[in-house]
This record gives sequence, structure tokens and C-alpha cells, in this order.
Amino acid sequence: MKQQLWKMILFTTLVLSALGISGCGGGSSDTTPTPTPTPTPAVTTLSGTAAAGAPVIGSVTIKDSSSPTRKEKTVTILADGKYTVDVSDMTAPFAMRADGNVGGREYHLYSAATQADVGGTVNITPFTDLIVANIAGDIAANFYNNNTYAALTKADLDAAQTALKAKLQPILTAVGLGDSIDLLRTAFSADHQGLDGVLDVLKVTVDPTTKTAEIKNIINNAAISDDLKSRADTSAFTTQDASGVAGGLTDLQGILKGFDDFSALMATSLPRADNAQLLALFDQATFMDDGENLAAFLGDITTDPIIIGLKFAAITVVSLDPVAGAAEVTFVPLLQGQTQGNEIVKWKIVRKNNVWLMQGSQRIAQTEIEVQSQLNTNAGSATPQIQTGFWLNIEDRGARGINTAIVKGPGLPVGGVTLIKNIASNRFGFSIQQPPFNPGNSFVSMDDATVGAIPDTGAIYTFELRDAGNVIMATYTETIRKRPYKLSELTTASFPIITAPSPTALGAFTGGSLTVSWTMPAGLQISFVGAYLRGPQGSAEVNVDPALTATSTTLTILPQTSTGTPITITGRGLNIQGVDNFGRSLSTQQ
Repeated sequence: MKQQLWKMILFTTLVLSALGISGCGGGSSDTTPTPTPTPTPAVTTLSGTAAAGAPVIGSVTIKDSSSPTRKEKTVTILADGKYTVDVSDMTAPFAMRADGNVGGREYHLYSAATQADVGGTVNITPFTDLIVANIAGDIAANFYNNNTYAALTKADLDAAQTALKAKLQPILTAVGLGDSIDLLRTAFSADHQGLDGVLDVLKVTVDPTTKTAEIKNIINNAAISDDLKSRADTSAFTTQDASGVAGGLTDLQGILKGFDDFSALMATSLPRADNAQLLALFDQATFMDDGENLAAFLGDITTDPIIIGLKFAAITVVSLDPVAGAAEVTFVPLLQGQTQGNEIVKWKIVRKNNVWLMQGSQRIAQTEIEVQSQLNTNAGSATPQIQTGFWLNIEDRGARGINTAIVKGPGLPVGGVTLIKNIASNRFGFSIQQPPFNPGNSFVSMDDATVGAIPDTGAIYTFELRDAGNVIMATYTETIRKRPYKLSELTTASFPIITAPSPTALGAFTGGSLTVSWTMPAGLQISFVGAYLRGPQGSAEVNVDPALTATSTTLTILPQTSTGTPITITGRGLNIQGVDNFGRSLSTQQ
């Protein structure tokens, strides 16, 4: 009996335990209650990629639909084109604008999003610009600026995205993208693959007057026109228009890989000029860059410490002929993470034995425009002097026998200006017969009216290089990314501030070590520090390119000429130069 009773008690206990019920204790429990999960916070950001065949170097501004005052935020685009903005305190729908540079050219691209997009991806590209424009029946800038997006719906975005995808489908198919691709919302990287590869192949140009857009395939030059005013426009690429795209994209990626390999060799140190991997990137038989052959070019870049860490930003293939095996690219060189110069750098690329090789600029001399504003704190006046304009930099690096150069373009006299060669330096300056320009100098000083006559972006200048017989040897063009600052846009606070040495200490400097320190105004990065000593016997100077994070450096300058002749010092000077996001230089001279 007892055995059976204990068996029944044991059985009952096991059953109750299995059911999660305590067999004793009158309401208490030995089991630990399962904690309630903490809800995952809702994502309240919009993020994506801002690119146009390469990452946009610049910022994204987003406006919401708050009333009566719309909220606006601006965030910096990362180096890979990614952006993220917190919209938790903003009201949908949203309009977005990416401002910056790609391939040295200024871009303003637009996009849009609704509440349904919050927490997801919304890209900003030439394609999203077209999506917005087709919804608006106008250029995307007007849609953004006129605040006409408050009634925007997800259905509007979906319909416009689908319509644009139908126009591009043969090209999308040629690069391996399926029907599921969303030109607005598909996450992608600016790595020349997938959707980014399509942005490399298709170039969009919008005419704000006719409100039409041309979409051009750079592989075979096939193009369609998109009438932004008409939603009934059904123009589209054909299968024939997509011919050669797959192979052309492979060529394009091969070209870009060469620049990646170039950067990799310079990442942490400088290779030897005869490094086999380095030489393999160039067409050794035809290379010429601004008059220098390959040996001279590599001799320069493999001995200059500033080249360590070299990168190429916003590499854009301007033209590509897969049949001829020829291409042209533009890019922005980054030294210490900083853009170098205002103009667009353009190189030729050639395919030999199925490998794309760099040929350099293929120019016989250096021609360059450096947009610059100057603050002179030692101009013999109690008031610091500000000048603005640009330097015309011409150098016969290859000693090709160039004698004069005539430069024409916006902001210059109708007939242009003539510069003559300084035999000792192979550089060019104005002649004494050409007032108001300073003889031997090449700085063009401008007033506000002159600057105002220059296009805000993309101004083009022509350089005619002539020999001693006045025969034209070559003609080149240079495009500047941004016009000079107007004098009315500048104050002394726009320029770097020299905190050491003081004017008195600099005036007493007679050579040796000189510690220089500075502060930079917002929006400028340090690019150059230089000092000189001058006397009847000649001059001595030293120039350095400090690290971007530096706020001081020490220069060593001896009071003697390059030939060792002692200088009786009658003058000395200091120059600190910063550069803005468009490559325009602002320098302080003391």
C-alpha cells in the first residue's frame, strides 16, 4: 500500500511539474519568470549612397514638410559616398540634395523620400534626380527649392522609379541587374560594380531651359532624351543600344583597377622608380605627363614624401573606345587626404595586350590655373591688403623649346595675356610690356566685376604654347572647378591666421630654424607653408606640406643661395596657404 501511494504521489508531482504547476506552497513558485523582451527602438534615419560614377565629395542637405517652417539638416558625405541623417524630429515627406564634386566637376543631385522610407536606403544619384524631375514635371532643383514635395507619396516615387527603370532596362540587363533592382532604394557601394557600374556607363545631362535630359551610354555613344515635362514620354534604350556594354564595363573596371594598384603601391611608403609593379602600370613607350617622360615622372613621385598615401578621388571615365583600346579619365589626386589644385586632372589610357596602361596627360608642358586669394599683412600699410584672382602656372618641364604662352578665357583681356619663359627656371611670367600685370609674375588680380563675369563653375581657359618663331606648338584647355572669390566675399577672417612667429620675430630672423604655427578658419585645410630670405646676392626659400592635422611646423632655411653664396638679408617673408572644398587656395603672407 505504502509503495503504491508513493508511486501515485511521485506520478502526480511529475505531471504537475511538467505542466509548470507547483505541487505545494499555496501560490508561491520556484520557477524563474521569463523576462519580457526589450522592444527594439525604431530606426529613425535615412541613409544611402551619393554618387555619380564616383562618390560625391561634399554634403547632403535634407528638408522636411514641417509647417509653417520647414526643418533642414546638412551632413557630410563620407569618402565612400555614404551618408546618414537622423530624421526623428522631422516630418515626412523629405527632399534631399547632394552638393559636391565628382571627377573635379561640381554636382547638385536630388532625391526624395516618404515616411515609408524612414529606416531604409534612399540614394542620391543622377537617376534619383531624374525620378524627382519626372514626378515634378520640372528640373529637380525647382522641386526642391519651391517646396513642392509636401504632397509626395510612396506611389509617386514607385511609379517614377519603375518608369525610369523601363527606359534603362537593356543597359541594366547588360550589366547583370535583374528586374528587382530599385534605382532609388537599392543599397550599393561606389565600387564600379552593379548599380554603380551603370552610373559609370550612363551619363545624364539636364537642360534647365528645355527641361529635357539626355542619358548617354559612353561605351557606344547611344543616347535617349527624357522629356521631364511629360509623363507620357516612353523613350527607352533598345537592345542594340546596349551592345558592347558588358565588355566595355569590364574595360572600365580594368582602367580603374590600375589607379587602385597605383594607390596601393604608395599606401605606406615610396617604391623605387624601377619597381616592376609600378612600371607595369604605365605605357613606357608613350608616357608623357606635362612634358616629362616616364623616368622623370617616376623620379619625382618616388622621392617626394608627400606622395605617401596617394589616393585618387572621383575617378571618372570621360570617354572609352573599347574597339580602339583608348580612354580618357579625369580624377582628383588626394595627398594626405586633401585635394590638390582647382583644375580637373585628365589622363589618357591605352590598352595593350589586354591590359590598360596609363599614358599621362600627353601634354608637352604643364599648364595650370590655381584659383587663389591672398591676404598680405606686411604690405607697407596699416590695413592688411586682400587680392583675389588666379595664378597662371606654365612650366616647360621637358625643355621642349617653348618660348611664349598666350592664355585666353573669362576674366582675362579679350586678346588674352602673353607670358614669356624664364630660361633659368623653365617657368613663365608676364612681360614688362603688359601692364597692369607685374613683370615676371603670373598672378592675375581681379576686382568683383571681373570675377562676376566668370561662370560660377566650369570656366574654360585656352593655353597656346609657341616657339621662338611664334609658331603654335600645342593648344590646351583647362577647366576650373569654381570661380575665384569676390573681394566682397572675403574678410581677414577668411584666411589662415599666423600665430607664430610674430612680425617682429620674423623681421629679426636671419636664418636657421623657424617655428611656424597657425590656425585655420572653418572650411579650410592646411596645404602649404613656405618662407624665404632675400638679398642682393639672390634668395633662399623652403616650402613644406604639413599633415592635415598639424598646427605648427619647423622650417630650416640657410641664408645662402642654391650655389652656396651668402646672402646679405634685406627681406624675408612667410606664406601659409589653406585650401577649400573646391581646391581654391587662400594664403596669408607676412
